[in-house]
Amino acid sequence: MADEPAVLYERRPPWGWIRLNRPHVHNAFDSAMRDGLFEALGAAQDDPELAGVVVCGEGPSFGTGGDLRDFSLQPLPWRNKLIRRERDVWGRLLRHRCITVALVHGHVAGSGLELALYCDLRLATPDSQWRLPETGVGMIPGAGGTQLLPRLARPARAMEMMLLGSAIDGRTAHRWGLAQSVIEAQPFRAAAQAWLTAHVELHLGREQSASAVPETAVPGAVSLALKALLRRGADLPLAEGLLLERRAAGMRP
Repeated sequence: MADEPAVLYERRPPWGWIRLNRPHVHNAFDSAMRDGLFEALGAAQDDPELAGVVVCGEGPSFGTGGDLRDFSLQPLPWRNKLIRRERDVWGRLLRHRCITVALVHGHVAGSGLELALYCDLRLATPDSQWRLPETGVGMIPGAGGTQLLPRLARPARAMEMMLLGSAIDGRTAHRWGLAQSVIEAQPFRAAAQAWLTAHVELHLGREQSASAVPETAVPGAVSLALKALLRRGADLPLAEGLLLERRAAGMRP
């Protein structure tokens, strides 16, 4: 297992599939996985045949957070922090031109959950267990959980998960608006692909063929603009958000 890459990447246009590949530790996040994710996301970003990226996990779980054994072995903590800034997986996800989808199963905890929250869409198996357990060991979720979770679910629900360490399953995540769909069929990856084909790919096809989109527009251009509007507009007063929307839609204020 040690000789295998921590991240596997496969092109299946219009999708790129990124598979977290440390199943023996439930895909605990280490430096090799960070680097592999960064490279795979970059490859998908530069691939004109891809409209979306799916992140999933090998083995029994999607991801269980940071591998403390790995990061404690770093000889120069300042150097490790510099590398994390230079190889910013979270920023690359936020700015990615593709539609990003997390397909989660098993344990989805700590930075594994935060990774899923950074994606545009989330699909979940019903038995998946979503947790942010950091406060139970005297830590704060530091990879975006305190900011992303209350934006996607109600702040009271985010408080419950973080202060009490409560776990929710895939169906609850769907009810709370964290997951767009519950994938109940097996094998779940094939079922997820069917969902993506029926929903996302069909919608993208309509977008590309719409007469309102200029012929010179790149595939997914409207989706990319929408992603930027939704993320930036959430932090703006309504009037400023509406101005941003009018500009993006080609309307003069």
